[in-house]
This record gives sequence, structure tokens and C-alpha cells, in this order.
Amino acid sequence: MRTERKALRIKEYISRLWSSHATGVSSADNLGNFSHEKASLNAAEGAMLGVCVGDAAGAPLEFPRSARISEEKVHQAMQMLGGGVFQAVGPGQGTDDTELMLCLAQSLLTSKPPSLPLDEIAHAYCDWASNGPLDIGSTCEKAFATRFKSCPPQLSQAASCAAIAKQWSSRSETNDALNRVVPLAIWAWRENSSVIAHLAGLEASLSHPSPVVKDCNAAYCIAVAHLLKQPSCAETAFQAALNWAKAEAGPEVVTWLEQAQDVHYCPCVNTRAGWIKWGFLYAFRHLHLSSSFEAAR
Repeated sequence: MRTERKALRIKEYISRLWSSHATGVSSADNLGNFSHEKASLNAAEGAMLGVCVGDAAGAPLEFPRSARISEEKVHQAMQMLGGGVFQAVGPGQGTDDTELMLCLAQSLLTSKPPSLPLDEIAHAYCDWASNGPLDIGSTCEKAFATRFKSCPPQLSQAASCAAIAKQWSSRSETNDALNRVVPLAIWAWRENSSVIAHLAGLEASLSHPSPVVKDCNAAYCIAVAHLLKQPSCAETAFQAALNWAKAEAGPEVVTWLEQAQDVHYCPCVNTRAGWIKWGFLYAFRHLHLSSSFEAAR
């Protein structure tokens, strides 16, 4: 029941996020455009639901006791039965990644791109952190948890989070910001790549001031936006992200995208677990390969 409610909630968020760019095309003369819009909307729903499904499947595999996760454990995880190291994850339940993604989605509902409601987003993240979540990454905890707040009271909520993040987490390259960012790509999907990249960097800076993280989020959002424009063109989305990165991003992210194209490069992700490179690289690897969800597991 919890999973069904979450799915309905996401469909509502997607519908409202989509309306920020709605074209209103419905006449008989524009059935082709209407059909394309519907395909894009379906892709947007898949993007957010995909985060939830992947998070719920992967949650029991977090913090493994051994360096290798067996195929049997992966098969069990794909059934989303819950469990894990702390036996705290329920069937179909996600982690902080899903919860922060939903916070971001809800915060974007009242604004139209490119006007990013950073204070509302920061308030939502801090409210979530203060309500005792099941799990919270250390980088997000520093930025959003009340006990770390030591900034002047005249600062806005967003400025306070960003200042704390800059003080405590300037070099953090954890994957938390990447894992939550899909709603921003959906909200801003009709904007050009430079605008999307700028918005993604602003949102990431609330917890992750690292240029590497900002570049990863920007490239990821650009790819998602292109997939919404052309749902069946995975390689076009990959190239859009790579072209932007070569022109605007730092060398690390360009290298990671190029490594994603090399199917013989398969690093083990259990070293430096939670590093943004792993999720970023393998997301783009499977985008490049147009992998199914099951194959990308």
C-alpha cells in the first residue's frame, strides 16, 4: 500500500511539474505533437518512478559486509523485499534518496522555470532532516540538520545551507545530490543546456559545493531533459551531455563520460562506496547501451 501511494503521489507531481511547460496541444491538426508530448510525459513518469524502484531494490544492498555482492543477493534485492544490514528497510521502501527527490519535486510545483525556488527547496530538505529520517548521508546531514546550523540569522535558508556545506563539505563528492535531482530536469526540460546546467549547479550547492558534483548533476539533467524531448534517442541524450561537458565542465566529468562509453572499463563500486563517479558512470554506461532496467541492475 505504501508503494502504491508513493506511485500515485509521483504521478501527481509529474503532472504538475509538466504543467509548468505545458503546450496545451490537443487539436486534431496537432495530433502528432500531442502524441509526442504524451510520450515525453510517460518518460518523465518513468524517470521519477525509476529512481524509486532502483532505490527500493538497492536499499537492502547498502553497506555490504563483504566486498562482493553475489548474484543471489542481487536477485533477492530486485524483488524489493526489504531487509538489509540494519533490517530496517521495509518491502518497496526507499532511502533518503527517494525522500529528498520527493522533497525537491514538491518544492518545484509552485514555480516556473527558470526561476528556481531555492529557499523553498532548502526549507523542505531541512524539515525532512529534522523529522528523523531512516537514513541520511553525512554530507546532507551537515547541510540540512538543525544542529549544524551556526550561520547568521539574517541569511536565507538556502544561503545558510550553502554556507554550511561550503564550510564542512567543500570537497565532498558523495552521490546524494545526484540521486535527488531528476525532478529538476523534468521541471526545466524545455530550457537550453546552459540554463539547465546552471539550475542543477545551484540546487547541488545546497549540500555539495564541489565543482565535480555540480558538473555531474548538470550533465545528468541535460541527458534527462534530452530524453524527455526525444524519448527513444538515448545516444542523442548521451552526446548532448558529453558536448556540454567538453565545453563547460571540468576534466574529471569529461573523462568519466568517455569511460562510460568504454564497455571494457568496469570498475568495482564497493571501494569508495557512495562516490558520485560510480552512479554517474554506470548511469551513462547504460544510457549509452540503451540497457533495460533489468540489464542495468
